[in-house]
Amino acid sequence: PEKDVVTCNGKEARIETREPVYFLINKPTGYLCTTALFEKRKKVMDLLPMEDVMHDRLCIVGRLDKNSEGLVLVTNDGDLANKMMHPSYQKEKEYTVHVRGSITEEAITELREGVDIVVDEEPYHTAPAKVFLKEVDKISKLAIILGEGKKRQIRLMCDAVGYPVTYLRRIRIGSLRLDELPRGEYRKLSKKEYTQLRQETL
Repeated sequence: PEKDVVTCNGKEARIETREPVYFLINKPTGYLCTTALFEKRKKVMDLLPMEDVMHDRLCIVGRLDKNSEGLVLVTNDGDLANKMMHPSYQKEKEYTVHVRGSITEEAITELREGVDIVVDEEPYHTAPAKVFLKEVDKISKLAIILGEGKKRQIRLMCDAVGYPVTYLRRIRIGSLRLDELPRGEYRKLSKKEYTQLRQETL
């Protein structure tokens, strides 16, 4: 559109361009990560201003399943979104995870070294992960940092070592942090955050 002219029935077609927007959202449990406007169930897009949802081609970066909560990024910047979602974007994603049972050191070692899971009916061996034990009891509390992001990966990893996830919250993607943003709330990225994110995806 910067150099070509497109016409339809003899009339020039103009593209309305809008400023890029970047929303950091603290997704609550029970919400779907979908941009489908006609989805009747609760979705992340319901948490944003209607004028932005209706007029922008928004996409969700860093999807979480319905039963998980925490940081997701929503933007109409397709270039940035594609780079962040590409497999070559190996920025860390950090999670607070609770699992059922008193997890053993052997299980933690397995998680750190990589385990065999099945993703969309395809076998997959996970890359090494950073796993830190915060508390062990009937419910064990972990901090897990991944450099990859397969569908439902942490839940599948913990199932593979025999400790099902009871709570999962993402608190960081690369340099973006959830910090004290309340559940169900959003905020726009600061200029500093945007600049750093751009540098990370070069």
